[in-house]
Amino acid sequence: LAVLNGDDELLNTVSLPQKTLRCGLSEHCDVRVSEVEDLGIDGIRCVVTTAKERYALSIPVPGKHMVYSAAMAAAIGEYLSETKEEIERGVAAYEPAGSRMHVITFSENRRLLDDCYNAGPQSMAASLRVLGASGGKKAAVIGDMAELGELTERAHKEIGELTKELGIDTVIAIGARAKYFTEGNPSAQWFGSVDEAMGAVKAAFTAETAMLVKATAEANLRPRKCGVCGKTFTPDIRSTKRGVQQRTCRECLDKGLRAPKDYGWITCPTCGRRVRRRSASQRYCSPACCAKAYRERRRGVAK
Repeated sequence: LAVLNGDDELLNTVSLPQKTLRCGLSEHCDVRVSEVEDLGIDGIRCVVTTAKERYALSIPVPGKHMVYSAAMAAAIGEYLSETKEEIERGVAAYEPAGSRMHVITFSENRRLLDDCYNAGPQSMAASLRVLGASGGKKAAVIGDMAELGELTERAHKEIGELTKELGIDTVIAIGARAKYFTEGNPSAQWFGSVDEAMGAVKAAFTAETAMLVKATAEANLRPRKCGVCGKTFTPDIRSTKRGVQQRTCRECLDKGLRAPKDYGWITCPTCGRRVRRRSASQRYCSPACCAKAYRERRRGVAK
């Protein structure tokens, strides 16, 4: 059995020897999604219709793209002889992995959308639109988007403009690159590090508030445990940019201590990628880049 996205033009050109089910919103799909209701941070409701059954699905994860996963799950469950009740109950019990659109509920109807696994312009915009479709007060804590090259300033500015367009009540930008968010939305608050921003974050996370937390993985918005003293700390984003060890808290760094096997960040001189060192002597992101640099040096000597 092959289960494909029926709304993807490229996949629609694929012909397979296996039985193929195409899932999506288009009329030609074997497994059809309809009656999509976007509940913002609270998730998605939709109806999935197959050749045999009609399923009313409640997806507890935000994002309209989740209807494709739900439709595919229903198709596979039906193929494996699961009952209608089992399929609907299974979709409703779905939990996301890691910090990917993970909704955490607090008292006073406060909801936190943890989507800080990574961030690019497209995923950042999608997450902000999910927040914008939510009820109550809305707050966005957004950090750097990395590896954008010459597009860095423009991409951050456009995201800032989007937060203004969506009517996000409070925008808190954290990180060196995140300062460009304020060019698109002058009302956004900017901070250089997580520790500096915590006061504003706590002040914004009041009753009836939905808060999005999102940034590139390099920004390290998630707390971690210090490898020296064991305390939980929030890494300094500006330190990440300078290459300071992010497994060591600021207090230990000030004392000249650092966690073992923590060698900071480097920018590969061959390809320009920014990676965490695996050893104190590492200069390149990979053996391939190292070999390429070696060949270029040899060619230079030969000339």
